[in-house]
Amino acid sequence: MRPPSPNLGSDSSEDFYVLQKQIFELYNLALTPDDYSPREVRALLIALHPRGEDFQDFTRLWRHALSKGVVVALPRSSQPFGSHSRCRDDLTRSEREVVDAYSQLNSSCKLDQEKIILSGFSQGATLAIYLALKRSLPARGFVAIAPASTIIPSHSEEFTSFVKAVRNPDSRGWILVGDKDRFFERINVLHSSMKQNGLESEYVIEKGLGHDYPNDFALKLGRALDFVLR
Repeated sequence: MRPPSPNLGSDSSEDFYVLQKQIFELYNLALTPDDYSPREVRALLIALHPRGEDFQDFTRLWRHALSKGVVVALPRSSQPFGSHSRCRDDLTRSEREVVDAYSQLNSSCKLDQEKIILSGFSQGATLAIYLALKRSLPARGFVAIAPASTIIPSHSEEFTSFVKAVRNPDSRGWILVGDKDRFFERINVLHSSMKQNGLESEYVIEKGLGHDYPNDFALKLGRALDFVLR
């Protein structure tokens, strides 16, 4: 269901602002900073959930980005994974859903088109890398936390071939992976390929971390946003 698109120029009342914020959060479209005004131009962080993660937990973690003054979009996949969670296994469908969510938000609030960041965890992080490198939307770069080795299960080699082939020297990437992560070695290879193809990047290896978020995720996320947006 497509959320309504308020006309931001028609009403500057506090009631209108509150209504818009409620619409965003009702449809899981976006979270806005406390000092947000619909008349201001803001940077946008699009955070993509992985396979199987509880959406409320995911939202709780990524809302830390609000402290940097950005709008945080949280497009939820329509693809079921078990009885209570979602996945992004269908790449074509996933790409379309993220682009549609961006288009809806872009028509509803003022976004700085030079400061769009794709991000995510695990499968969501890998999708963020894919969409940024492919230029599916005008992203400045990506933030990838513990990326998986592929988006489509059992298609690691196809994703590796994509990364090796695509060149996008205008993008910036920030990647965090634990040295105990089961995907660690493959992510090392993917990062090397991206660097060889001109990506400006920061690569953080977290000692002792498996396929998980670091304990100081809020701090690391802030540094990641600073790197991509600088």
